[in-house]
Amino acid sequence: TIRRLRKWLTLIGARELRGRGKGSHQRWKLPDGSDVGFATSAGFLLPPEAGQLAAALGLGKSALFDLVAQMKPLALP
Repeated sequence: TIRRLRKWLTLIGARELRGRGKGSHQRWKLPDGSDVGFATSAGFLLPPEAGQLAAALGLGKSALFDLVAQMKPLALP
């Protein structure tokens, strides 16, 4: 869910960019400084946005979903 994703993003050190999203969208700054955005209206992360977020983090979509589901931080190289 979007709620769980937001908690996980906070866990990994990302922060919400308040006022940067429009309507039912949010923008977040990732720990590496890059920005990502996603819609919140569906209540879950949509596939195209999941792919963009995963790519920004250097992950595959399934790895992203696993980390969020288990609330595990990113493994550092």
